[in-house]
Amino acid sequence: MGRNLPEFTGYLWKVMVFQTFNRTWLCILIVISGFAASAQMATGFGTDQAPWMQVSNQMSVSIEHYSVRGIDGRQLPFTYILNGSPTIQIGETPVPFSFTLSSFQNSYQTPFNQMGSSPKYKWIQVHVGYRNLSFSNFTLGGQRMLGAGVELTPGRWQFGFFWGVIRRAIAPDSLNTDVPPPGSLFFGPGYRRSGYGAKIGFGKKDESNITLSMFRGKDHVQSIDEDLRTFVRKPEVNMVLGLAWRVRFSERLSWVNDMAISAYTRNAAADSLDLSDVPYAETIGSIFMPMESSQYLSAIETGLQYQAKKFKASVKYRRIDPDFKSMGIFFINSDLQEYTFNPTWRMSKKITVSGSVGYQQDNLRDIKQRTTERIIYRGQLDWTPNDKFGLGLNHSNFGITQNALAPNIADTTLLRQVNTTYGVQPRYTLRNDRVVQVFMFNATYQELSNAFSGAFAPPDVNTAQITGVYSWNLVKHALSINPSITYVEVASSLFSTRSTGGAVSVSSPLRVVPVNGTVQSAVYLNTVDGVRGGSTISLSVQLNYKLKNGMAFQGGAQYLHNSGSVSQTLPEFTEVRLRAGFTWAISRSIKKKEKE
Repeated sequence: MGRNLPEFTGYLWKVMVFQTFNRTWLCILIVISGFAASAQMATGFGTDQAPWMQVSNQMSVSIEHYSVRGIDGRQLPFTYILNGSPTIQIGETPVPFSFTLSSFQNSYQTPFNQMGSSPKYKWIQVHVGYRNLSFSNFTLGGQRMLGAGVELTPGRWQFGFFWGVIRRAIAPDSLNTDVPPPGSLFFGPGYRRSGYGAKIGFGKKDESNITLSMFRGKDHVQSIDEDLRTFVRKPEVNMVLGLAWRVRFSERLSWVNDMAISAYTRNAAADSLDLSDVPYAETIGSIFMPMESSQYLSAIETGLQYQAKKFKASVKYRRIDPDFKSMGIFFINSDLQEYTFNPTWRMSKKITVSGSVGYQQDNLRDIKQRTTERIIYRGQLDWTPNDKFGLGLNHSNFGITQNALAPNIADTTLLRQVNTTYGVQPRYTLRNDRVVQVFMFNATYQELSNAFSGAFAPPDVNTAQITGVYSWNLVKHALSINPSITYVEVASSLFSTRSTGGAVSVSSPLRVVPVNGTVQSAVYLNTVDGVRGGSTISLSVQLNYKLKNGMAFQGGAQYLHNSGSVSQTLPEFTEVRLRAGFTWAISRSIKKKEKE
């Protein structure tokens, strides 16, 4: 499946040169635009002090060659990725931007090749390119968009606006009209989706404040040819209004609230509703036109927060209506009602106790056949009596109960389960001027037990995992040796699996050349129902060469071999990965020379 060295080198040259060249102008344009805007601001709002410029950059380039034998490849034979986050600052005006170029351009959601900038001067910040903005958790909350916007923060006021493209148009494959296509999860061919969000707020972030936000998104039907529209999902439209606030009663006690109402239309091509008798119908229709498939759902998260020197706690209530969505956020768990109490108590410098207890419930609209209820709690203790020894203990319990609404459902289909976890993590450290030694141990036991019996009752599943790690570090020579052992066992009435093995890594600078090297190897033996189920062997080498000017080169190789057996699900296969990379971190200041 892989390429030989001449083919690989030629392919690398064509991809890095030709594929990147046609996008380099955009990166240069962003730099020049940001630089010009910064210079104009510095000139227009100049001070008596001599202006100065500072340039900083974090950039990395990585390539990887992949070959496999025995199974279908789990990635492309060749991949590359180039990203950076340069910042140009003139005076007090920073002009940051970021870009990403990669071989993963063909994407169902958004292209991987992304560039953007967010220059800022005092209380004015401009956004252009690919940006992740967040106006609230339920309206515009971190959705990746390609567009432009501005945020203004004069005094205690906050204003914001952003417009952009959420998803580009992707036409269906003429040879495969499945919606969505196999292997694409829930992303598939679809219309171009754009949206815009706005906010207005008053107050400081850590003090009392209030913010009103909105987001509107829509699919553009004309972005797909008419003869292909039957093979894509129906165009959708969304309008979300949000209100958030923080009321600070004192230095320790605050009330935090975030709520939203979402109007979502699943088929914008359907007939609209008659609004002739609705006041302000024309204004309402221009913002959001109700359709037969429109739904109106709400979300709220509110709670009290208390924070003292040694104790802090929060009481929260969260309710998300079934199928609540916003095009301005990636994903949210819906059909959920939750009450939680989360305390943390620092009893002394040596002991800290934290935990949470809560109740969860779904089926808020009584549209499911079953209602699932969960009683959840967890506790954690950290004890550090001295600088050598430490101990962590944790325990959690998640009880799940399903109650049927319809009386004709057999009792054996009901679900009552308890998921209980116990964990202990002791650690011990020995140190002197020459050597630092760390002993770490982690033991976890988990029970997934069913509270009733029956023909359709799911089996109980018990999982035990034990990990021991020893770290030996020679301070003067930067030599580190880290062996570890691992034991994992999963048992139920239907099956049992066991994996036992260990790993070791050695890291040290090389004597011949100034290169840091790390070698890692691991071997794991697998057992299924008492029968040997094969083994997994891995070996990797990583080299890192740093220069004084902030540049560094990386190179590495990884070998993975899985030996199969008759009783094992995975067949025998071998994978080899070859990696190379380059990073560059700079920070330069340039002062303008004063006239004599």
